[in-house]
Amino acid sequence: MPFANIVLDIICPSVGVILANCLFAAPVVDLRRALAAGSLGDLNPFPWSVQSGNCLGWIIYGFYQHPKDPFLIAANIPGFLTSIWLNLGAAKLQYLQELEEQAEREQLAAAEAAEAALSQHNGPTTRTSAADADDSHASENNNYSYSSIMALLHVNSDYECFAASRFALVQQERSFFAVLIFWALIVIWVAFFDPKHASMIVGLLVNVNLVFFYGAPLLTIQKVILTNNSISIHRPTMYMNWACSSFWTLYGVTQLDPIIMFPNAIGLSLGMAQGVLAATYPVHSAAPERRQSLLETPLLSSNNTNSNNEGNQ
Repeated sequence: MPFANIVLDIICPSVGVILANCLFAAPVVDLRRALAAGSLGDLNPFPWSVQSGNCLGWIIYGFYQHPKDPFLIAANIPGFLTSIWLNLGAAKLQYLQELEEQAEREQLAAAEAAEAALSQHNGPTTRTSAADADDSHASENNNYSYSSIMALLHVNSDYECFAASRFALVQQERSFFAVLIFWALIVIWVAFFDPKHASMIVGLLVNVNLVFFYGAPLLTIQKVILTNNSISIHRPTMYMNWACSSFWTLYGVTQLDPIIMFPNAIGLSLGMAQGVLAATYPVHSAAPERRQSLLETPLLSSNNTNSNNEGNQ
């Protein structure tokens, strides 16, 4: 085999496989940190659902090609599996955030209801010397009854929040399943209704998906400009976008293949736009703080303190 063929048919596709998998794995470290902290923070998870569609589309295209392209399939199967983990991790954190925000609202409502119930139960009283003599004892009883009611309402509130939200889909799940359903419909269409043009149809659609994948981080452009902060642009992904799109653009030029060249050239342009935003707007970030658990709320802490004080007395 001539050396030129070795370079074009083996070495270049192998480099493309490595670059593609580095690109797909770029957010893994930051998501692991977010999972440890219990919050997505400034991570933008939407590109991960687009990554799932991109990898799945190229896998389908690789199987419909004649002859089949093992490098194309090898480059995208690990990326698709990685995207599943990324989407599941983001969905967990979004679900946790929604659950805790709902729990906070329910706890606030429960506190207000308990205050109203206690004020109606005690009612306005006229102070007498006899009442003043029993002031300490009444205060202890009121504190005990208040903490008991609040603890009960707190537990019931958490259970109701969980029961109401357990079957709800968070934003990441909705976008992820939308992408999977889209490609499932495409496979059904080309397999049963238009098998002769399957490779062309899938190839065009997956290139559209590829452009969206490269441009998905730019969906936060309004947030970047309004906050004067580009932290929502994930730097490792942006750098790998530059490397991957540059490589495949040059490869498409050498092969005179517009299907490879033009989508990656557009992706490179979108990556450069991200770079301009990142250079124009500085990053302002704070150290990630661990999200407070539902079991570590001030309400339960005060109840535990009251219980300990009563036990000591």
